[in-house]
Amino acid sequence: MRKILLLLLAWFVVSGGISYAQRTAVKLTPQKQNKVAQDITQNAPLRKCGTMEYLAKQEAENPSLIQSRLDFEEFTENWIKNNQEYLNNENKAVVTIPVVVHVVGTATVQNFAIDARVTEQITILNTDYAGQNTHSMASFATNLKANTELQFCLAQRKPDGTATNGINRVTTTTSTYSTNNLVKTHAPAWDPTKYMNIWVCNLGTSLCGYAQFPSSGINSTYGVVIHYNYFGLTGSTGYPYNLGATTTHEIGHCFNLYHIWGDDGGSCSGTDYCTDTPNQADANYDQWTGVHTDACTTTSPGIMYMNFMDYSPDITMSNFTPNQKVRIQALFASGGALYSMTQNNLGCVPPGGTSVPTVTTTAASAITNTTATSGGNVTADGGATVTARGICFATTQNPTTSNTVVNSGTGTGTFTSNLTGLTLATTYYVRAFATNTNGTAYGNQVTFTTTGGTTTGCDTTNLMTSGLPWYSFACGNNSYGDLAKANYYASSTSGQTIQDIGVDFIYAVGTTGTATISVWSNAGANGSPGTVLGSKTVTLSTISTDVNNATTTWIHLSSPVTLSGPCYVGVTLPTVAGDTAVILADTSATFSYNVAWEQWDGGLWYTFNDPNVDSWGIAAALGIYPIICDPTTTVTVPTLTTSAATTITNTTATCGGNVTSDGGGTVTARGVCWGTSTNPLVTGLHTTNGTGTGTFTSNLTGLTTNTTYFARAYATNSAGTAYGNQITFTTTSVGIDVTGLDQAIKIYPNPSSSNVYINLGKYSIENVNVYVYDALGKEIIVDKKINSEIVTYNFTNQSNGLYFIYVSTPDGNIVKKISINK
Repeated sequence: MRKILLLLLAWFVVSGGISYAQRTAVKLTPQKQNKVAQDITQNAPLRKCGTMEYLAKQEAENPSLIQSRLDFEEFTENWIKNNQEYLNNENKAVVTIPVVVHVVGTATVQNFAIDARVTEQITILNTDYAGQNTHSMASFATNLKANTELQFCLAQRKPDGTATNGINRVTTTTSTYSTNNLVKTHAPAWDPTKYMNIWVCNLGTSLCGYAQFPSSGINSTYGVVIHYNYFGLTGSTGYPYNLGATTTHEIGHCFNLYHIWGDDGGSCSGTDYCTDTPNQADANYDQWTGVHTDACTTTSPGIMYMNFMDYSPDITMSNFTPNQKVRIQALFASGGALYSMTQNNLGCVPPGGTSVPTVTTTAASAITNTTATSGGNVTADGGATVTARGICFATTQNPTTSNTVVNSGTGTGTFTSNLTGLTLATTYYVRAFATNTNGTAYGNQVTFTTTGGTTTGCDTTNLMTSGLPWYSFACGNNSYGDLAKANYYASSTSGQTIQDIGVDFIYAVGTTGTATISVWSNAGANGSPGTVLGSKTVTLSTISTDVNNATTTWIHLSSPVTLSGPCYVGVTLPTVAGDTAVILADTSATFSYNVAWEQWDGGLWYTFNDPNVDSWGIAAALGIYPIICDPTTTVTVPTLTTSAATTITNTTATCGGNVTSDGGGTVTARGVCWGTSTNPLVTGLHTTNGTGTGTFTSNLTGLTTNTTYFARAYATNSAGTAYGNQITFTTTSVGIDVTGLDQAIKIYPNPSSSNVYINLGKYSIENVNVYVYDALGKEIIVDKKINSEIVTYNFTNQSNGLYFIYVSTPDGNIVKKISINK
């Protein structure tokens, strides 16, 4: 939805107050009234989700949940903003969630919600959350149907470790349940930090289902409640909600997704916090095809009526969007509300039975010409001891333990692996692995490219420049039996290196013969080629293939050759009878081309135009191209410290660091990273606070109330990212010094029949904002940047009942309830 207001306090309780618990509560357009009339005639019910009604009830009973929800949204926004590299990685590990289905109620419910319907519903969830629902996207692009990278399994193990089929049947005499959570008392939740709890029961005629948002707590009431008639497929009589999408929709709420129209009663002012869902006036109940517009989105492609978070018939529902996907993924990342579901969760593994481990791969860091650092996290051992773990890597995708391996211990938990012996300027693929008695599992694939090669400091211009065919000729063994050909590089200096060499051959014959490409010093007689500094042999068949493909033959020496001054680079030709290799050469009238030398059959070297012997008498250059690199200064990662956290509130804190050394390379990024787990990384939540050495300050925002955080300063240069010492701090409770705010701010009289007064006391000179909401969450009053000591609000035109006054100050926020009785 295009209107994104992260802290929009119109969501203070529930925007618009539409609960859909009763059909008469739905605000309908004339067009929709006609459709409803048809549905009533055909005895087809409207989809009725009780989640927003349930949320309003929770927040009315516990106003601190309001601030919790706002804090939750701020955390989500910041996490998404700071983790784009992670989110854009298409090779992330899929999270599998154990599910327990509590079938609760009378024999009617038990006989209807048979095991087959339960397994059908799990299959539907897996299809929908994998982006594989085949229903049409109408005029919307197919890339708006996202794979959330979540899957579901029926639990195979109870919290106490005993076996289960994931279905918990509880027979009761209660014929009808509601949003009062009685069903969760009759069938208590399994550990909600490890299992998704689904309660299936009779919700009467007013509800299809309801859910609890994660901001209200991952506790004994977290999960979804589904009317048995809209669950699964077999024997369903819940048309048009008979294809299992109700459960998909309600679990979406559990994963912090809001209704696509923003629950604003048709005003076009609400939000679902997603920019890729078009603004929508109200819930959609129709089975549309093609483009459908409304008052909020009047042009093609129209409203996204096929989104799972709308109210459309199941046959129409089709997708979650990429923005909805990243909101979901924020829950399962380190620091997210459902991160615990990813940590050593054996819910899908039967007791006594085992599976391969679960492992993720850490992004590569500290990348140099020949080394890098990666690692992984074994989050579950699969019920059997992890006997080996580490990373495997290769220059091809999806490496396995048959490729190069770095072993890093045993057991579960995080580990670090150092990759060595890499080739410069080369792309590598890496996967963590973990092995137990059931086999080896692999983590998500990450990729990186080593530094070096043709980067800054390496000369790649040692190529022939004329490029004109009538200047070129062939140069090989010829009838004189020449042994080698080489170019002289007079400008190379001490400390420069050569590791990569290209040669343009134009002919090669021989199935077993070879040619040797070498680098020589200039310490031979009269400055001719002397000691071989480095060489590599290449087969004539390889050269022949390159010739046929019209490509240069390139070799990579096993280690760089360090020069002490001018050098020679060339080819030792084959000497076996019948074997031939011919090199492209070029002539020019310019003296700069006078670089070609050849070794005659007597072993001595001569230039192509040596006037003292029977030479060719021409100035020439051979098609031999070394990449000569300047000396490199060894760069290490920076050195830095982390400063202690200060100015800690319920959602913010101040930290920073001091980069005391740049490690010999420019510090291109620095800041602070933080999370709720130890040793946070820059791949998670982090700030960016300039470049270079010295001290800096970081403002940490979007924190969660009363939560312990770990933080480290970081600094990045060409050698990688370094971290300072770890510090820890705990955020305060909601609204700093709530007792002090209560004492400083007075609201009276309570109850009142007309006017309500707010005495802001010492905050009268501050920028204070006041928001007033009715019991259903409808915004009644918004008053911003108040600088008066006493403000008055008149409730004469408001109905009797309960109202909430939210006061936001620079020192925190308070929520107070008042009663209007006239």
